Amino acid sequence: WALIRIQLPQGQRTALGTGDFWLSQALIQLAIALHLDAAEDVQAREWLEAHDRLLSWSGAVLGQSEGQMLWTQYHRQSGDMDQAYEHAERALAHAMEPHQPLALIAAHRLLGELDTDAGRYEDATRHLDDALTLADACHAPYECALTLLAMAALRAATGAVEQARTLLDGVRGICEPLDARLVLARIATLHAQLAATAAVPSYPGGLSAREVEVLRLVAQGLTNPQVAERLFLSPRTVDNHLRSIYGKLGVPTRTAATRFAVEHRLT
Repeated sequence: WALIRIQLPQGQRTALGTGDFWLSQALIQLAIALHLDAAEDVQAREWLEAHDRLLSWSGAVLGQSEGQMLWTQYHRQSGDMDQAYEHAERALAHAMEPHQPLALIAAHRLLGELDTDAGRYEDATRHLDDALTLADACHAPYECALTLLAMAALRAATGAVEQARTLLDGVRGICEPLDARLVLARIATLHAQLAATAAVPSYPGGLSAREVEVLRLVAQGLTNPQVAERLFLSPRTVDNHLRSIYGKLGVPTRTAATRFAVEHRLT
């Protein structure tokens, strides 16, 4: 924050063209990240808008992808997953032209994380595989570690606990020599979640705990918007969970899924 105040004495209202452009852009991105880390959404949005103004004023191409990823994190944190996904797709497009490998890695990883959250596991796997392949080609160990961590979260979401633990061991092997404490803390958190998951009995049909929650409400006759409101999810996320449920159970309709729920005492 001391560096930000020196370079941007008026904060997000510092006049455009004041000081070095690239340093100003980097420090604005840092300010956004700091506010997001502190869950200060109002201040984060003000800096995000300042970043947009700087890019528009300058006509710069570099920085567009990073800006869209920061908007993604903002909307993800505020619970608007549709907006988050839209900005993540824009980030990927900006990173592809001109070709920016590090931004591409981050954008693919972010899309993979969002797909995991929404239960789109095949899409998540595709994005994370792309991110890891590129991170390996760039010889970027920290990017590899972040991507493997996202893959571990994906494996955990699909119930592949042992695979998730193996991936976490790989992440630790990269991050301990780097003293990457934040990632190491995330590893510990995910290990604790895996331990808790292992203690929970599995559900029929390979359903996840979240899918069972959705199915129970559907079996009670709730519409998708009502399910979304009850579980504090977006309607799009509920749609994705239902598609996953239908696929796992091999059923085509809500009625058939409800019958499965009743027969297996999930209601």
